[in-house]
Amino acid sequence: DSRPNRGITPLPNLETKLVAANTLTPLHRKGNAMLVTQDVRAAQTKLRSANRAFFAAANGAEKRKVQKQILDLRHEIADLAKGAGIFSGDEAALLAHWDPFDPNAYAPFFDAEWMFGFEPSARKGYFDVILANPPYVRSGKIESKLKAALKNDYGKFFTGSSDLLTFFFRVAKDLLFDGGVMSFITSNNYMRAGYGGPSRELLSKKFQPLAIVDFGEMPVFKAAVDSTVYIGVNTEGGDAPFRALTIKSVDDIAKVGQMVRDAPAEIKPSELDPASWSFASVEYRAIADAMDKAKSRISGIVGDDFYRGILTGLNGAFLIGET
Repeated sequence: DSRPNRGITPLPNLETKLVAANTLTPLHRKGNAMLVTQDVRAAQTKLRSANRAFFAAANGAEKRKVQKQILDLRHEIADLAKGAGIFSGDEAALLAHWDPFDPNAYAPFFDAEWMFGFEPSARKGYFDVILANPPYVRSGKIESKLKAALKNDYGKFFTGSSDLLTFFFRVAKDLLFDGGVMSFITSNNYMRAGYGGPSRELLSKKFQPLAIVDFGEMPVFKAAVDSTVYIGVNTEGGDAPFRALTIKSVDDIAKVGQMVRDAPAEIKPSELDPASWSFASVEYRAIADAMDKAKSRISGIVGDDFYRGILTGLNGAFLIGET
């Protein structure tokens, strides 16, 4: 075959499309950062064009040429942004020094507009779909410096006892287009724990759930956590019924896809208890509602005199070995 490369079209160059970054750390725009200078806008337009050219570059010489152009533009944009007061000097330096072509480097921040050259859209957000399996890090394992940064960046969404994964829900809301879809695999602790209140509110009121699958204690993943899958649409004000099911058998894991398709959509977001989510059957929930409406409650008999044993997450203080 005399055709170049036997007529086989090479894969596009994905270096500027696949990046490693700290999604939870945004760049902090100063003042009215939307009013950027014409020079910044012009450089951003050049960067978008260069990214498209690099994506389609068909030979090594062309790739190296466009790669240099992209790196030069990134430094230029960082200098312009700093001069225009859009970012602090430290964050402008982060933007300039990040190299998307270094396979061993990662960005200690994430900003879709400045990293990829995306334009702010009237639809809000930047992505149509977000897939995630966030790291499971308990509150007590989050470093104090990171915890302070999370509190600063996420405001009322932050609670001192939140697991790290909950903040990825908030990031997904900011990054998705209106109507975009998120699909997360996470621990199910946020569905019932006290710290999960902001997450439950976000996922039931700021998203329209499509399907929630609670695997409970089933060993579906190697991680030693009870897992769940949440799929929802970034839209507010909806209250359509969604599919929800709890996997109770190891045998069901292999057929969970069909089980989700067969499950009736019968729970509305407004029916979820803000204090703790439950996906019990309609019959069970009817019984629970009847019990909830009962006139006599234990609290009416014993008042505040409830007692329970030791409850702690500080096992080192209470699990005493042999002396």
